[in-house]
Amino acid sequence: MKQFSKILAIIISIIMVVSLTACGSVSNFGEFMDNAQNIANDIKDNVDKFEQMEDDLDNWLNGDTTNTPEGMSGPYKVTKVIDGDTFMVDINGIETKVRLIGVDTPESVATGDNAYKNCEEGKTASNFTKDTIEGRKVYLEYDVDPDDDYGRTLAYVYLQDGRMLNEILLEYGYARLMTIQPNVKYVDNFTKIQTNARENQTGFWENFDQWQE
Repeated sequence: MKQFSKILAIIISIIMVVSLTACGSVSNFGEFMDNAQNIANDIKDNVDKFEQMEDDLDNWLNGDTTNTPEGMSGPYKVTKVIDGDTFMVDINGIETKVRLIGVDTPESVATGDNAYKNCEEGKTASNFTKDTIEGRKVYLEYDVDPDDDYGRTLAYVYLQDGRMLNEILLEYGYARLMTIQPNVKYVDNFTKIQTNARENQTGFWENFDQWQE
């Protein structure tokens, strides 16, 4: 039984006791009981509404909802974070690699000729993204080009609380702006966020040599 149901039972009991106590005679007992029952029914209706709201909130926080925000798809569960700006999601049973639009985090899993770019900052950004979304559900918003030359799905990624991961990484100084036409829907806002982070030497802007070039 939910907590609301327990409270309801207590309230109804109180109403019944008050009604019985208030009865001055047997003749008006029925009237008081009818009033008490009506009040109890009203309370139950309201409790049912609150319980539904509670269920809806739980579902929304857990990503189990069919009410996908307009212009987005999902929610999809993040099954694995690859690095700070790339991860895997389960889209209708298909493992799909997603790359954040408009931002770039330092490397942490580069191979071959680019392996020298791997750095501690890359691991920090990767761990941040992992802590933020791995095992959770996210919404995806697409731009003009839905994927890149590597077959990755390009997206703006939203957390369950409505914040955009692309913006968060810029704000924390864990990513910098990387604009590739034609996916520039939020480039102006991204630029403002990065400018603020850079001016305040937030995150990697404080002393990351690769970003000081």
